[in-house]
Amino acid sequence: MEATGLEKEQRAEASAERAGQQGPKAMDAAPSEEALRSHAAPTESPAQAQDTVAEADLHDSEEREAQAQLEEVAQCPITPPSELLQRYLDREPFRPKKKVPGLLRGGDDVLLRPPPAEKDEYCALSPPTPLPVLSGDLERFVSLLLEKDGAEIKNGKFQFAVPDALHDEYHYLSEYRAKYVRDAFCFAWAGYRKFAWGADEVHPRSGGRGNNWGGFGMTILDALDTLKLLGLEKELSDATEWVEKNVEFDRYVSVSVFETNIRVVGGLLAAYDLTENKMFLKKARDIADRLLPAFNTPSGYPKSSINLKTGEAQVPSWTRGKVILAELGSMSLEYLYLARASKEKKYKKVIDKMYETLKNTPTADGMLSLFLNPNTGKHDGQTFSMGASSDSYYEYLLKMWIQSGKKDKTLQKMYNEAVDGFTKRLLRRSPSGLLYCGEQSASGSFKAEMGHLTCFVGGMLALGVLHNVSPATSERDLENAKALAYSCYLMYRSTQTGISAEGMFFNGDKPTVNSRATYYILRPEALETMYYLNQITGDPIYREWGWEMWKGIDTYCRTNYGYTHLRNVNDKASQEDRAESFFFAETLKYVYLLFKDEKIVDLTKQVFNTEAHPLRVFK
Repeated sequence: MEATGLEKEQRAEASAERAGQQGPKAMDAAPSEEALRSHAAPTESPAQAQDTVAEADLHDSEEREAQAQLEEVAQCPITPPSELLQRYLDREPFRPKKKVPGLLRGGDDVLLRPPPAEKDEYCALSPPTPLPVLSGDLERFVSLLLEKDGAEIKNGKFQFAVPDALHDEYHYLSEYRAKYVRDAFCFAWAGYRKFAWGADEVHPRSGGRGNNWGGFGMTILDALDTLKLLGLEKELSDATEWVEKNVEFDRYVSVSVFETNIRVVGGLLAAYDLTENKMFLKKARDIADRLLPAFNTPSGYPKSSINLKTGEAQVPSWTRGKVILAELGSMSLEYLYLARASKEKKYKKVIDKMYETLKNTPTADGMLSLFLNPNTGKHDGQTFSMGASSDSYYEYLLKMWIQSGKKDKTLQKMYNEAVDGFTKRLLRRSPSGLLYCGEQSASGSFKAEMGHLTCFVGGMLALGVLHNVSPATSERDLENAKALAYSCYLMYRSTQTGISAEGMFFNGDKPTVNSRATYYILRPEALETMYYLNQITGDPIYREWGWEMWKGIDTYCRTNYGYTHLRNVNDKASQEDRAESFFFAETLKYVYLLFKDEKIVDLTKQVFNTEAHPLRVFK
């Protein structure tokens, strides 16, 4: 490899220094042949040469043996799905197995102590400190996981574990990574606070501000629970004070019913659930009441937008009078929680009416198409997908069942039939054997494309397996969840930036970018699946995949004031100037939680809404 300019300068300086030490005559006079002979390196004897080769062979042999030992202990029997819940419940907090805490080594064998405890300080507008380069067995173990790409990975028939010898080291590595992500959140939050406090979004390149969601301070509302979960109590206190003094919903503005529910109602309810501050519950009831008129349809399906002042609700012209499956199906967790917390039946009443219609709507193998008639309740049967316009409807079937204490058999049946349906209709293999979830039209034509949004499916399937929603198909569903997680990881690894595009085709050896959907808008779904699978199975491979994915985001989306969208994931210089509030609510939250061993959110006691706001499960 050619030396860099810096290396050449250093070598030249060292050479000049040595020459200066010898004196000027030594520089002028050429050495004699005798002098050259007297200073020549001694010639190795045949025996010495054999010893050198033997040492090199021994070193190589030791390296191969170390790698083989790691491989042997890293691969472990696959935990039966029926045992996952008990293992999750029994998981104990981390306890070091070694007496000396200096375990994690940097690139120059510099010993590092476990990371310092997270401090509750105001966030600084400075990017995270780089992590050390790994070496030794820890580096070998990480590399071993990242090199896995065989049939067992593509088919989801695998499970790995951290070797006992690396138990402490790997935990500390994960804690360093979690701290890095927490610092990244702080950096982005400081940018928002300095340049866009009170606005819906910050423009992270220019330092501008934007109000795309009604001007209610959407980033603050969406990030309240993230601040709490990350232990940033001082920042949370200021955000709470701002919400109490400034958020008023009695305004003449039309908003998306779906987005306002999952971000604002969900964000306020999660903040109330985590802090018990009744101000958040009061604000949530106010905005939820203003969305209620949207449910005034014969089917009970809510219309897409509503004026918060007048209560006038509408559907967009482009849907030709129909409502969108994901939008109507993503209201229930929040309204059912609100009914319990407020002891007001009106919130449950609208959800009951809507699901009564849905239960009686004929399906196609348990699936509904993207658009439904709000008058008749029927779907148009045109397009079936697990991506945009449908995704969270299926997610909420499962999570409503969990929220109900697993008592609603109808919801369980609806979810299981839907999973059977998309397994049959939408799951396919690429020419190289990668599992993906495509899109099917009424005519039967199939689109070999998986959107980034669809990457949530792996996490949803794993959550269903954890809660034993379908014992008969749990092995199938867990294998599909694992295989989809790997495909989503490759959606990231297959681009120039290491970040997935909005849409990726699976009609070749590896995922390729859809030229009409080249962008990345800081979406969380792939990291969400890595979080669920790591929490549920304990397999470290999801942390390694997730870290590789995060490195791409951190490298190419970071700006001077936070993180921004990319226009084209195959163009490293295509930064835009926008940061959606869900980057704070979802993406940073999931990647932080991915590297925490403790159950900061307990998946047996809480459910995330589709905006990653955790809500308590009913007893």
